Order: sequence, then structure tokens, then C-alpha cells
Amino acid sequence: MRVSLCAVPRAQSEIRGALKRLGVVPGDRVALLAGNSHVMLAGHYAVPFAGAVLVPLNIRATAADIAYILDHAGCSVLIYDQQYEDTAVKAPSRRTARCGLIRNRRQAGRTGAVDRGRRAHCVPVSDERGLLAINYTSGTPRVPRG
Repeated sequence: MRVSLCAVPRAQSEIRGALKRLGVVPGDRVALLAGNSHVMLAGHYAVPFAGAVLVPLNIRATAADIAYILDHAGCSVLIYDQQYEDTAVKAPSRRTARCGLIRNRRQAGRTGAVDRGRRAHCVPVSDERGLLAINYTSGTPRVPRG
């Protein structure tokens, strides 16, 4: 799939709108399950612009590992690319806390559509030293570490 850089601001604006509709507030943790794609790129802008903390996930992680990360990081939302839907839907069902889901859906001629939200949401930075992201290791026999 080819994506123009002009499409990225629209995609991240739609994600920010979806985060606002789900009630994401500054400091909330938002997980992102997507490959090396426009979804990952847009998410890396959308989540911080919404004031939230980005938790990127390994696309090769199991649903159990993702559930562990969602719990450990305290994620309230999981954004995922449609091709990882099976894993994304299974992971939150394995955890105790509620987790909102935002699915990127691919349509002919459109690459940045999300299921919820269209209006942009931007939170000013109150502390430039604030938490931006939480990264976890994976691919070892042990549980992921953040």
C-alpha cells in the first residue's frame, strides 16, 4: 500500500478524535498494535497530541503477552490495525480492567479511516519532561518488561 504524507495528518486527527470520544485524558496510556505502516506513524503523533502516553506493541506478541502489557502499563485504549484484529480483540478479554478499542479500517481509496471519531483533539503540553511512551521488550521466554 502506498500512502502520501499528506494523508498522515488526517489519519492522526481522526485517531485523536476517537481518543477524545473514548474519554482519554492527559496521562492515560494508549496501546498501539500496528506494523510498520501509516497507522503506526499516525499513532506516534496522535497519542501524544491527545496528551496520552504511547505504548507501542510488538505485532508478533501473543494475545496473552499483549494482555499482560495492557494490564502492566494500565492502558485504557488499544488502537489496532485491521490485520491484527484477532489478537487485538482477544487481548483485552484476558484482562481485568476495561479497555476501549479503536480499529483502523481499510477502505478503497482511504487509508486513514478509524471506526470512531472525526474531530481533532489536541492537548497543550504542560510539562516537556512528562512521560511520552512506555516501551516493552518481547521475544524472550519471560514476560515482557517495560
